[in-house]
Formats: sequence, C-alpha cells, structure tokens
Amino acid sequence: MMNFVENKTLQAILAISLTGAAQSAGASVITASSSIDWNSFNVQIIDLSGGTNTPQLNWTSQNAFATSTSYTATPYDYQYDYQYASDFTTSLATNTPTALSQSSSIRNASILQADAQSTVGGVYNYANAQAYNQGNFELTGKGFALITADWSNSVTGGAIGDYSDYGYVYTNLSGYFNDNNGNSGSSSSNNNVYSFYSGPTNNSGTFALAVFGDGVHVVTGSLTAYSGAYTYVNAVPVPAAGWLFGTGLIGLVGFSRRKTAPV
Repeated sequence: MMNFVENKTLQAILAISLTGAAQSAGASVITASSSIDWNSFNVQIIDLSGGTNTPQLNWTSQNAFATSTSYTATPYDYQYDYQYASDFTTSLATNTPTALSQSSSIRNASILQADAQSTVGGVYNYANAQAYNQGNFELTGKGFALITADWSNSVTGGAIGDYSDYGYVYTNLSGYFNDNNGNSGSSSSNNNVYSFYSGPTNNSGTFALAVFGDGVHVVTGSLTAYSGAYTYVNAVPVPAAGWLFGTGLIGLVGFSRRKTAPV
C-alpha cells in the first residue's frame, strides 16, 4: 500500500512539474495602439488688438507619412510599407501582415493611428507602425493662437512569466515658435506606455501650445504630431531546470518500481 501511494505521489509531482514547464512556454499575444485625434486638432485665435490687427496663422509647409513593418522569424516573412504626403488631409494607410505579426497605420484628416500585434512562435516576431504630421507656420497680428489636440495610448496582452515579451506605444506632440524679436516658446507632450505581460495599460491627454504675436513681428514656428506602436514576442523555451527535474522524477518512479518488484 505504501509503495502504491509513493508511486502515485511521485507521478503527481511529475505531472505538476511538467504542467508548470508547459505554462512557461504558453502562448502570448501583445497588442499596442497609439492615436492622435486629428478631428480634435484646433487653432483658437485670441485677438488682443481690438479688431484692428487680428492674429492669423498660416501654414507655410506640411509633411506627413505613414509606415508599418512586420517580421516573423520562422517561417521567415518580412513586410514593409511607407507612404508620404505633403499635406495634412491626404489619406495614407499601410497594412503589413506576416504569419505571426501584423502592423498598420492610418494618417488622414481625422486621425493618426498606429497599431502593432505579435504572437508567440518561431524564434521571435515583432511589429511596428508610425503615423506622422509635421508643419511649419507663420503667425501675424496681435494676440494668441492656441493649438490643441487629444491623444491616447494602450497596450494589452502578454505571456505567462516571460519578461522578453513586451509592447511599447508612444505619442509625441510638440511645437516651437520664435517671434523674431528675441522671444520664443515651446511645448511638448511626450507620452509613452511600456508593458511586459502584466495586463492592459493605457493613458490619454490633451496637448496645448500657445503662440503669441506682438502685432509687429511675424512669428515663425513648427508643429510635430507623431504616433507609434511596437510589439515584440520571443518564443519561450521550456526551462532546462524543468526538464531536468522531470527527468529526475521519472528516474525515481522507475527506481521505486524496480525496488518493489517481487523476487
């Protein structure tokens, strides 16, 4: 009876140890998303001239791009796409799927959106995407131009106990101006979300830049809006210690059986 109990106990421990090893190699999917709501982009004019020299903000140049990259190591697959425009309204969109990773970006008059997703498999897999607006402007008149825009980030998913898997998202809204009379100003909203496997993570906010004109000098400046998302998933091998422990238990079970066999 005792030998039977001992054997069952060893088999149970063996099953638990191998189950734990299998969990450490469990599947993982990480998704990252970053966006700037271009519908919320607004330039509010505040007139300090009493209507005699109302401020006006004019764009002197606009540039934009959308890009995405996806990579799967096994089976090897690499996809890349890049699109460019010289304005803030032309619709740009990329989509680069592989077997175990996928990324996409959208840049149009409504949104700057970057999405990436990676799934465990092969050796390693990654995906990244970016959406970008950059413009230069001039402000004339006496008063303020208040530039605002909303943004949001999120990372979800992850593996069981694997610190090599992660998702990363970032938004950058920044602006700079110079009134060409010895005065300048700037504002930035650099917002990052970085996550291993601990679950959903997100944040959001509003960017603001106040540009002042003295009514005499022409103010020059620039604005950058950038969304990006990146995911990386590495295949998780079963730990060597788990296999050694399981092998040792198998040996103990076999030894116990030989010891209790009838002569």
